[in-house]
Formats: sequence, structure tokens, C-alpha cells
Amino acid sequence: MVNWSAHGAVPRVRATERMPAFAVIVLLIAGAVSVLVAIGPVNASWTLLVVVAGVALVRNVELAALTFVALAPFEGYAKSISGSAVKLFGAVLFAAWLLRVLTRGTPVRLSHPVARAAGVLLAVLLTSAVVHQNGALGTEVLIRYLSYLAALVVLIDCMQDRLHPQRVARMYVAACSVAALVGLVMFFRHNLRASGPVGDPNDFAFFLVAALPLCFGLRHDARHKQVYNLAALTMALAVLATFSRGALVGIGAMLVYALSSRRIRAGAVIAAVALAAIAVTATSIVAPGKLGTSLHAKGQVAQQNIDTRLSRWQAAAEMTYDHPLIGLGPAGFRENYDRYIDYHGTNPERGLDVAHEMYLEVSSELGVVGLAAFAGVLGFGYRGARESARKQHLDADLASSVCVAFVGAGVAAIFLTEQYYLPLWLLAALGAALQARSTRHAEFDPAVVV
Repeated sequence: MVNWSAHGAVPRVRATERMPAFAVIVLLIAGAVSVLVAIGPVNASWTLLVVVAGVALVRNVELAALTFVALAPFEGYAKSISGSAVKLFGAVLFAAWLLRVLTRGTPVRLSHPVARAAGVLLAVLLTSAVVHQNGALGTEVLIRYLSYLAALVVLIDCMQDRLHPQRVARMYVAACSVAALVGLVMFFRHNLRASGPVGDPNDFAFFLVAALPLCFGLRHDARHKQVYNLAALTMALAVLATFSRGALVGIGAMLVYALSSRRIRAGAVIAAVALAAIAVTATSIVAPGKLGTSLHAKGQVAQQNIDTRLSRWQAAAEMTYDHPLIGLGPAGFRENYDRYIDYHGTNPERGLDVAHEMYLEVSSELGVVGLAAFAGVLGFGYRGARESARKQHLDADLASSVCVAFVGAGVAAIFLTEQYYLPLWLLAALGAALQARSTRHAEFDPAVVV
């Protein structure tokens, strides 16, 4: 068997090995044509476009992975077209990976502890879903978990082979930069807080918090460094425009960690803060009433937000205490919240569906076992990035930036519910893949100092 890592090349696939994939594609096209005939001309063009795009992505797992990552910050827009968009993209990505594994005999590289922790999380998730069936909402949350677990597995495997982690990180940064620009445009046009591509400003800010450090990791070896400077500034301003306190706390934690661990120079921090201050000052001059109106609106609900979050955290903690092993199942927090909170008339807490505390919400729905497995995914991902950053190789700067992003996202998630979105899963995959690549590189390059 050819060792791909040692020889730096991918063996050519024989024509006979391609036949099963070709047969699958023919069947897909035949089925699509039948559907088009049945649904009529109005929706036929959209269906044909989706089918063609899906076939193209299934044929190329690397392209499918990059597309999945690129579309994640635009989830709100994707949902406006179809509520099942996220599930569909995750299914296409997993199908593309499975097709390659089955038809080309590609070795699967899932020995990293992140993948093993994900396997435990999957077992807990399915067990909890069977024991606590929370109806359609529970099924929706279960599928969402499965979508990101599938993406995690595919990204870990692919980024150890043909899909370089830097390509994935660049795609994520590019997508978040465009999303940040859109969010700023919407903010200055008529929104009190930047959102747009992701409907909730807090979730939108979380995407950007995870992307910000990656800009600096990619910038180090970039030919056009100013592009990443501009991207970082755009995302930083968009985070400020979301007025998300959780995101700002996450950025503060990132700065403290980066400075204390010497992963970033103090001069760079001072320059970034100065640029942000100049941009905010310019905004107050160009649109003097905008910041005042947004800050006033945020201040009006500040105390209420604090009170309701404390109530939700208490409810999630009580759920965990009552069901410590496997929790109340996917969507269990939303389905059982009214049993833990006393409603009185028009109590503003009615209808709240998330705990705004990721770790407590995971424990309330999947128990301490599920929380431990989820923490394992994140913890092993961080450890992988940290170990990779310690080795002298081309991806060390990216690995270092992934560590910083982990700290910021992990702290911000104390105040947000983010297990249902890509950033943390992507960071875990990057950490695992970077460690595997750096270890393999050290084995075949004696000059590398560990």
C-alpha cells in the first residue's frame, strides 16, 4: 500500500474504481429528471439547479467541504430559502465523503481523540433521543447535531489528505468577512444591531469571534497581508455593531490569552484597538444618532436580559440535577422549560427556547456524560492545535491562531448557545487535523524540532 504522506502524492485512481461513482451519478440524474417531469416547469429550474450543484459536490468532497464552510455564516439567508438547508448541506457533505471512501478505497483517518470523543457524543445523543422523545422539535435538534458531527468527521479526515487546513481557514475567514460587511451595511441602513446573514446578532458575533484570530494566523505567510488586516478590521467592527456582550467578553479573553502566551505582540493589539477606536469615532461623526440609539435600546433591556438569563441557567442546572446521566434529550431544555419556571400572566420569560449558556444547555439535554463528551471534542481539539503550534512547521501560526480562537469562542459560549452552529466544530476539526499533519511531517522530516 502506498504511503501518501511519505511520498507526498496521491495514487491515480483506476477507471474500474470510478465505475460505481459514475453509476450512482447516472441514477441521481435519472431520478432528478423524473422529479422534474412530475413537479412542472415553475419549480423545475430551481430543482435542476439544486440537483446539478448537489451532484457536483458529491463528486468532489473537498469542494463540498469548502462549500459547507462558506455557507455557514449565511445560514439565515439559506433558511429563508429552505428550512432544511443546513441539514441538506450536511447530508451532501457526508454523502460525498462516504462515496469516496466506498468507491476509491481511501483510508479513513479518524484515530484522533477528537473523533473518538465525537463517537461517544453520538452514542449519548442517540440514546438520549430514544429515551426522551421530544417530538418534531427534538428530531430537528437531533438532525442538527448529526449534521455537525458528520461535518466534524469529514473535515478531520479530509484535512489530513488533499484538503489543506489553510484552505478551509481561508474560506471561513473570507465568508465571515463578507458576512461582516453585509451585517454592517444592514446596521447602518435600518438595524439597531448588526445581524443579517445570521438572524440573531449574538450568534452572528460568535461566527466572527471565531474567525478573527484566524486572520492573523493566515496573515503571517500571506502574500497580500493587508487583505487580512482589512478582513480583521471589518469583522471587529461588525462584532462591535452587534452589541453582543458575550462576544466582547470572548474577545477580551482572547486578547488576555494571546498576550500572556505571547501568541501576539502587544504592539499589534494597541494598533488594532486604535484602528477600532478611529472607526467608531468616524461612525459617530458620519451617523451621530446611530450609536446613541442602539446603545439606548440595548440599555433598556440590559437588566431584563440579565434576569432572564439567570433564570434560564438555574432551570438548566436543575434539569441536569434531576436527569444527570443522559439529560432530557435533544430539545429537552425547550420542551421542559415551563416545568421549571413559574409563569405569571405575561411573564416575559415565556417562549424563551435557549439557555444562553452552552455548557448548561448541553448538560440539561445530554446529561453530564454528554457534556463530558462534548467537552472532550473541544478540549482535544484545543490540545491538538496547541501541540501543533509548538512544532516548527508551516502551519504553526495557523495552529496558534486556532488556540486563540478556542479561548475566545469557549468563553463567549458561557453567555451564548452555540453548539448548533459551525464555529466550535470547525475549530475542533482544525485542531485535530493540524496535530495529525504536524506529527506526520515531523516523522518524515528529521530537521523538524519538536
